[in-house]
Amino acid sequence: MSNDIWVWIGAILTLGTYSVLYKDNPVYRVLEALFVAILAGHSVVINWFNFQKPTIVNRLGEGKELIVVIPLLLAALMYFRYSRKFAWLARYPMAFLMGIGAAYVLTKNLKPMFLTQARATMLPLWVPGDFGATINNWVVVLGVASVLTYFFFTVKKTGPVHGFSRIGRIYLMIAFGALFADTVLGRVSVTLVRFQFLLNDWLGLGI
Repeated sequence: MSNDIWVWIGAILTLGTYSVLYKDNPVYRVLEALFVAILAGHSVVINWFNFQKPTIVNRLGEGKELIVVIPLLLAALMYFRYSRKFAWLARYPMAFLMGIGAAYVLTKNLKPMFLTQARATMLPLWVPGDFGATINNWVVVLGVASVLTYFFFTVKKTGPVHGFSRIGRIYLMIAFGALFADTVLGRVSVTLVRFQFLLNDWLGLGI
């Protein structure tokens, strides 16, 4: 068994967190609040030293780049949303933020997120001498077309369109199932790491 106080603290916190598997209890609630508080404090400190201080405070202190006052004023306007009388002022920085974000996404991510993926979907439906590649291309093209049909709500889905959209639904179920399985495997890996910590680092069983 370990003699390190920090190992003991980690073990107690781990066991207290897993106690919720039995039932909800005050220990778990305290640890949950502790986790949120530490995460919030860490985020504030990281944001201050990595962003606010070097990009705003230092520039204002030097007096050379007073243009940073403009984003400061826009940020201050966002707090008016807590006022019923002046809540409309918060719409201006939000509109500015959404406009900049949309423009950035369209200019920077249009090619890698849309054009490249669209080009990758335009596959030949027949690959001479490679039956496996032919089947793979059919699966990809059929999947993309059927999923797009599933999300096509302009006209009523009847007849062949309805059947084709159901194929897209099957593709979506397979994709979501694979994503869920990947998430579960990731959580299982984290759980195994905590068990190894408890058995090896804390109890010293050497398993």
